[in-house]
Amino acid sequence: MIKKTPKISHKNHPKNKKKLPLFFKILLSVAIFFGLVLFYFIVLVSSSPRSIDFVTNKIQKNLNANFQNRVKISQTLVNFTTYGSFRIQVQDVKILYKDIKSDSSDKSIENIKYFSIPKIEAEFSLFDLIFLKFNPSKIKIFKPEILIENNNQLNNALKNTPQNNDSSIENNQQIVVLLEFLSSFRKNKNPIENFEIEDAKIIFQTLKINSSVIIKNAKISTKINRDALDIFLQGQVYFTSNSSDFKIDSKCKLSNLNDLKCDINIFNFVPKSIAIFHPLLDDLNNIDTALNGSLNLEINSEKSLKNLSFNLRADKGSFEFKNFFKDKINFSHMKIIGDFDGVKKILKLKNVNSVLISNIANQTEILNPQLDLGLTLSILENQKAQYDFEIGLENVLTNEIDRFWPINLSQNGVRDWVVNHINNGAIKKAYTKFSILEDPLESNLKDINAQLDFENINLNYDQNFPEITNLFGVAVFSKNDMKIIINSGNVLKSKISKSEVTIDDFNMPINILKIVGNVSGGSQDGLKHASNNPEFQAQTDKYLNGSAKSSFEIMIPLLDKISLKDTFIEVKSNIFGVDNNFIKGDAIISTKKDLGSNIFNTLIDLKNCSIDNKELKISKKIFEDGHLSFGVDVGEKSLAIKNIFYSNIIPKNIENKAKNNKKIEASLEFSYEPFNLINLKINNQNIGKNNYNLSYIFDNNKSDLFLSLRGKNLDASGLIASKIFNNNSKNSAKNIKIIIGLSNLELVNKKQLSNVNLNLVCVQKICTSGNLSAVISKQKNSPKNINFKIVKNGKKDEYLIEGQIQDLGFMTEGLGISNLVSGGSGKINILQNIVDQHLVLSGNLNVSSDITIFESEAVKKLSSNNLFSQIKDKIFSSEKTTFSSVVVDFVIQDSELILKSLIANNFKIGITAKGKINLKDNSTEIKGMIVPGYIINSLFGLGKIPVLGNVISGVLTGGEGGGIFSIRYEYLKNANDKEGKFSTNKVSAFVPSSISSLFD
Repeated sequence: MIKKTPKISHKNHPKNKKKLPLFFKILLSVAIFFGLVLFYFIVLVSSSPRSIDFVTNKIQKNLNANFQNRVKISQTLVNFTTYGSFRIQVQDVKILYKDIKSDSSDKSIENIKYFSIPKIEAEFSLFDLIFLKFNPSKIKIFKPEILIENNNQLNNALKNTPQNNDSSIENNQQIVVLLEFLSSFRKNKNPIENFEIEDAKIIFQTLKINSSVIIKNAKISTKINRDALDIFLQGQVYFTSNSSDFKIDSKCKLSNLNDLKCDINIFNFVPKSIAIFHPLLDDLNNIDTALNGSLNLEINSEKSLKNLSFNLRADKGSFEFKNFFKDKINFSHMKIIGDFDGVKKILKLKNVNSVLISNIANQTEILNPQLDLGLTLSILENQKAQYDFEIGLENVLTNEIDRFWPINLSQNGVRDWVVNHINNGAIKKAYTKFSILEDPLESNLKDINAQLDFENINLNYDQNFPEITNLFGVAVFSKNDMKIIINSGNVLKSKISKSEVTIDDFNMPINILKIVGNVSGGSQDGLKHASNNPEFQAQTDKYLNGSAKSSFEIMIPLLDKISLKDTFIEVKSNIFGVDNNFIKGDAIISTKKDLGSNIFNTLIDLKNCSIDNKELKISKKIFEDGHLSFGVDVGEKSLAIKNIFYSNIIPKNIENKAKNNKKIEASLEFSYEPFNLINLKINNQNIGKNNYNLSYIFDNNKSDLFLSLRGKNLDASGLIASKIFNNNSKNSAKNIKIIIGLSNLELVNKKQLSNVNLNLVCVQKICTSGNLSAVISKQKNSPKNINFKIVKNGKKDEYLIEGQIQDLGFMTEGLGISNLVSGGSGKINILQNIVDQHLVLSGNLNVSSDITIFESEAVKKLSSNNLFSQIKDKIFSSEKTTFSSVVVDFVIQDSELILKSLIANNFKIGITAKGKINLKDNSTEIKGMIVPGYIINSLFGLGKIPVLGNVISGVLTGGEGGGIFSIRYEYLKNANDKEGKFSTNKVSAFVPSSISSLFD
């Protein structure tokens, strides 16, 4: 049924006027209400906060319901803020929790403890209150203090001490209270959106720790997101122990299962600031840096740490671990990535990357070392921990390897040995993986594998051996052994290739370094390993001047002081192109020194070379069998070459129906300081027309020399020609004993002496007894003799050497002095004296029979002198001249022959001379005169005065009626001159006023 709308008539208008007062009444009522609210707001804002018991009781009741009666407050204060919110202050808040400990009888003792918060402010929006919403929009907590009196939970977690879940939770009530507090917001669906914490103080107090952490101006906001609670935190953390702080910015999510996950960013965090909080963190005191980065934290529903991952970086810093590295190490550009598994109790540093500052490279353009490190720390049973390291290094200078090689990674001293014996070069790349098992008492290396690439490294494994330089290669290490593969390197003049350095077993009481490889280069290098003495090596360079390809094996014990006796050395060489004074061709050399011996036994196959040693008269044709063997004994003060054996087997031919076996057996020894021959023994059988036994002994300390030479034949021509006897050593003997008995002695120029016998004794450089006798083997029908003896000079303590040589020309030619002299029998007298500790020999030679001097090329060159050329042809008739008498007075001192006077005379000419000749360098300074022979006769009575006339005419006269004249001459030759300078001066109408005028 449709109702009709009544019509409005003007009659009804007065009724509307009656409704207007009711509208204004409602409006007035609302105005009065808001006026009262505004009045009370102004009153509350303008007055101090007020305590209202109703509000206090209501809040306490609400807290009891939400937190199981574990939160207690003393009173509340209310007021309004100037920006229109309602504020409630809750004072003296105590959050209770149980602390359970065990006494000595393992009974549990329960204590009630609490967190103390002086004041909490909660603000409520007036708009929310109108709609009966009582969730605070903001909470601010003032200066809360949390006391942590023990860290058993942390200890148990790190040590993996077994415990049940209940005790774990009860011992971690701080985390439980926090999670339950956050969970209550999530469950209420209307979380508190904003928290502020001002100067929260966390106090750590144990028997060893008393420190605190202050959280400054922390701001926390929360938000419900799909049954999960999102929490945002910003703040600053201050450590009172070292006055350092860092900033924190985090985002956390509390799931509906009460799992807490946090993403945390930290700024300027100093690691050593937390070192005080647990003994296992002590090592952080050794790290000086500031870290920035992020952390990811997970706490599971069982209220325990599930995982902590981190990604940190530091611009610069340093670390100093005295038990691990020798010195403090500075670094830059460090990055650290890792995590801690709270369930398995494993800490992993997945990657630590940094530039290590080199003390040397930092001052040059060389790159600093680069570090890549990985570490896994596993907590095992029985309070043990295992450290698993993976370390990569690049560009480590070898001279700084002791800084970067961990000092606790030294198997039986390998680290110290390497540090002390290598230098220069660099480790370009290195990788090592090792494990260390640590318990409260000690640390043990469980396993290690390492590899490093090196370049330009020098190895000097002992002062007695040559240094190995410019090594390139790869080194591989394990816990039990080591292998170094050398791709290239240098030793002396040789190149190393395809070589290995190994230690087979680190567990041996003494580690043995084994070096096996190949070298090519100088043939002398193999023998140089016998001694590092400069003179020995110089002699080796002289005689082994070819090239060689060698293989070697060396074993060295790794000791602080290496003895040559404790090493093993073997070298096998193929030598090519040896070319010296007596060997030409190729040879095969094998050298071996056994452990426990100082002797290098050497065998040389000489078949593919020819030998021509003129000194020892040893010769061999190429392809004839020839072998040389000897042992080099390297002592501390001397070098001995023992058991020298040389054999030369000549194949049979038409002339020799059987093979001719020739051999020499010998030994010799040299002292180092001074470098002298101190022992020599030779037994020569048929080598070089020789058959003799020689024994030579020299005592450096006593300056005693003993020489014994006996045999059928000695070919000394090579020794004389080599001028070996001109080497007057500063360390010559003072006391000498010589015994010689030879059937035949061959000199140079095919001159021979037979029945040579010498006995000589010298004391303090003065020969006090002795005699020499020999037969000159020139003419069998008329033999001539050589005889010398030593006699005492009357009552004086002086000794004279008296002797006669019946053929001076023979001896001058046989001794290689000159082949321009023939004949002449001379008597010699020599007086020995010591002047200023030097031996001085003063003597004279008187030649009483004709002695012939042949014209030499040197005399012919003097013809360039015009004055001498006028008389040369008259003096040398048929290129020779004969003097009927020669008298020489001389002195020998300090390798110098001083001619006090020399007078030679014949019927035509007389020659005088005086001066000096250096017997070492052949420098000469001689002057004298050439005069008519009769003048010499008249002054000295050397012979009959010749009849003037045809004999003299044209020799020293100016021609018919020109008068008699003489020639004054001078001959000078310096040590480095090839030829001397000869000058003359004519002296007219010469009449000597005295004998001395003949020499000036």
